[in-house]
Amino acid sequence: MRRILVYTGKGGTGKTTIAAATAALVARRGIRTLAISTDPAHSLGDAYDCKLEDNPIEIAPNLFGRQVEGTARLEKDWGVIRNQVAALLDWAGADSLDAEELAILPGLEELFTLADLVDYYRKNEYDAVIVDAAPTAETLRLLAIPEILRWWMSTVWPVGRGLAKVVRPVVTRVSSMPFASDEALDAAEDLYERILAAHGLLSDPSITSVRLVFNAEKVVLAETRRTYTYLCLFGYPVDAIIANKLVSSVDGAISGESQLLESLRQREMRWIEQAKRDFEGMTMLECPYCPEEPVGVEKLVRLGENVYRDLDPLATYGGVDTMEMFADGNTAFLRIFLPLTKKKDIDVYRKGSELYVRVGEYTRNIHLPHSLARRKLESARYRDSRLVIAFSGNRTRAEAFSDEGTSQEDRR
Repeated sequence: MRRILVYTGKGGTGKTTIAAATAALVARRGIRTLAISTDPAHSLGDAYDCKLEDNPIEIAPNLFGRQVEGTARLEKDWGVIRNQVAALLDWAGADSLDAEELAILPGLEELFTLADLVDYYRKNEYDAVIVDAAPTAETLRLLAIPEILRWWMSTVWPVGRGLAKVVRPVVTRVSSMPFASDEALDAAEDLYERILAAHGLLSDPSITSVRLVFNAEKVVLAETRRTYTYLCLFGYPVDAIIANKLVSSVDGAISGESQLLESLRQREMRWIEQAKRDFEGMTMLECPYCPEEPVGVEKLVRLGENVYRDLDPLATYGGVDTMEMFADGNTAFLRIFLPLTKKKDIDVYRKGSELYVRVGEYTRNIHLPHSLARRKLESARYRDSRLVIAFSGNRTRAEAFSDEGTSQEDRR
């Protein structure tokens, strides 16, 4: 697989259309391409004017599409775990139908789609996978899951799995309470490994690019800025923003042009200029407003040509390293790229070998490598869109094995 491209944006910006147009254009150039959606709105098939299924179907030469069907995927990847949870809820007194419903967690469809990227990559069935992601808020929650699971599986899971081996025989003798089977535990570990591998793919800039679709409006641009910050926090490479539905980019005059249309153009130009300042140095693509709705492969190919023009859609348009480590003398540094935020919105603290970085409402849990985990957190400074965390000296043995909260000295 050459590339994974992920398109997201505030609901209504046209991200599904841009993702579908990109996939259609890439496929037209002879590259075997899969367009897949994590958006529960299921609009990708509407864009291609066809019905997509849970298994990829061929839409046009080299172009395949897939819409994840929740029922099929829940049975395949969540069935064993769901049955275990449902049995426990039923034992606790829940109605059997309620137990079945409660055993299905929100967002599982999107999570399984994330795990599927690993299967596609390993099997090398496609040269490019274009992901129509959910709107920004849902996408950010989804992309934060691997970090949360990493902490849970490394900290809590080993204890729970070991305890299961000891406690299960005793509990089954004295109580009818259903206890997690080895099959259910194995299924959970397998899903976790696939999600962790997906995080590795999505955070690798040589494989994946995230592209943000926005409209030239104040509210939309504000959300796009926040999304960019949070994606950088979690280490996902954003290499372009796409201004969509621009009246000001339409070639030639529009018949019946009015004062209202001119007002729209002036407003668009104001926010486009603001976007150029906010995202200085990043590639910004512009997609003109389409008087005719872009539905179907041919119209989407033309739309893709208008967006990318002379650029290769699969190229990497730049971007910066979201996280890097370096040393200066006896001091080691961890530098995180956090654009478009303020110092007062950032908090850094440490607990054992875990470093927590909070920006706004999102917190990233970073498991420190040994070279940093054995050192003492010295300071954290935010300047020029970068959070620089300094670690100096060697930690004492007591500090290295302490998991009891965060000292005032470690919290800066």
